[in-house]
Amino acid sequence: MAPDHIMLGALLSACKIHGNLELGERVAEILVNCGDADSGTYVLLSNVYSSSGRWKEAAQVRAEMKESGTPKEPGWNNIGHP
Repeated sequence: MAPDHIMLGALLSACKIHGNLELGERVAEILVNCGDADSGTYVLLSNVYSSSGRWKEAAQVRAEMKESGTPKEPGWNNIGHP
C-alpha cells in the first residue's frame, strides 16, 4: 500500500520529534511534489530545521509557504469547553 498524505504527515511529525532532518526533508518534498502539502507540512519542516539550529532554512520554508499561498491555520484548543 502506498502511503497517503496522512501517513506522510505523521512520518514528518515523527521526524520533528526524533530530529531526523534528512528524512523530514524527503517526506516534505514528496508532499509538495504531489500537491498534498498543507500548512502543517511547511510548519513541521520549518520546525525540523529550527530544532536542528538551521534558522535560515526554517525562514526559507516559511517564505515558501507564504509564496505558495498556503495559509497557516490558527491554533486552537477546546480545554474547558463542553
